[in-house]
Amino acid sequence: MKLTKRTDWKIVIGTSLQGYMDMTYEELVLHFGEPSFFNPGTDEKTQAEWILDYDGTIITIYDYKEYGVDVRAVTDWHIGGKSSKVLDILNEEGFDVRKDY
Repeated sequence: MKLTKRTDWKIVIGTSLQGYMDMTYEELVLHFGEPSFFNPGTDEKTQAEWILDYDGTIITIYDYKEYGVDVRAVTDWHIGGKSSKVLDILNEEGFDVRKDY
């Protein structure tokens, strides 16, 4: 797998919602490690976010406006990127993603 976790938040500038992924928090940790950013129980729009790099293509996976919900109970995750190419990459890597917005 060519997906590498990153922690430099500046590389996500310019990304936006491209689709969704149904997966448990534990499954995400199993595949990608601990989140790049983790702020559970806050009133922030995002409590957990993975920033992934696939040969220079930035992919983000994050919860969004799950206020009052333990982030570890979230199963519907947003996928961000600069184009829908990120969905193709995740599908090719064996993840079931959808674009239904």
